[in-house]
Amino acid sequence: MCDYSYTSNALLSGAPVEVLASGHYPRNKAFNRSDHRVDMQAFEGVPILIEEDPVWWLAVVDDSSWCNQDTIADRHLRSGNQGGYGNLAFHDGHANRVKIRVPAAAASMNETEYFDANCMCIRTVSGKWVSGRSWNSSGNAAKHGYITKAEPASARGITH
Repeated sequence: MCDYSYTSNALLSGAPVEVLASGHYPRNKAFNRSDHRVDMQAFEGVPILIEEDPVWWLAVVDDSSWCNQDTIADRHLRSGNQGGYGNLAFHDGHANRVKIRVPAAAASMNETEYFDANCMCIRTVSGKWVSGRSWNSSGNAAKHGYITKAEPASARGITH
């Protein structure tokens, strides 16, 4: 098992940086996976490299790709039972930390109240939102330049 890993955001495989505009994540644990108009917090940019959580899927699939049910680490600056922060590097070249809830150690890996790569939504400069849910669902999955060819997030039932 890896102690930590910086992995690439699979949604961005081969994406031209100039087409990337923004992305977001849920502010709280009880977010609605389909309605992204409420309780979402914008990322500072589009996350390209993610410090992946060592337990939630990295221990099972160490593919160096952040996709599907992969989560963001929370190992930095922990306080008691409270999760800490994970690090991200963004499309404009800067890096920063982010605090996103990950599942409790004893919880099921199918827990629905945490942010994973399937919840990631990225907006292109043309205004199209692309969801992590479509990664393995469309004919364009896992191909170079995916974000420019992907179906809109609305095709996966996500409202923006």
